[in-house]
Amino acid sequence: MNELASKWPKRLPELTDEQQRIRDDFMNHWLQILPKRYGILERFNHSYPLRTQHSKIKRTLDIGAGRGEHLNYEDISSQDYTAMELRPELAEVIRLAYPSVKVVVGDCQERI
Repeated sequence: MNELASKWPKRLPELTDEQQRIRDDFMNHWLQILPKRYGILERFNHSYPLRTQHSKIKRTLDIGAGRGEHLNYEDISSQDYTAMELRPELAEVIRLAYPSVKVVVGDCQERI
């Protein structure tokens, strides 16, 4: 086994319930303040893929969709859009805001 294969994917340490709660609370807070505090970066991050996408592409897989912020930049009526999110509570935010979007809760490092 080569050195790279032995390092990836990295295994994160198990978190206690309290550590998981803190991690989830931080992520939720960060995803709420990011668009307000770092708007120029957020706009670039979301608009760049739209400028470079192939015009005939009608399917999108958004890995790590968070609260679904990128959906504000997409025309979801003209494509098959799937949002994948690790945290069920964030996936639920997407489901409520965008009922036509397929939402998958899962880890992209695992078989789905």
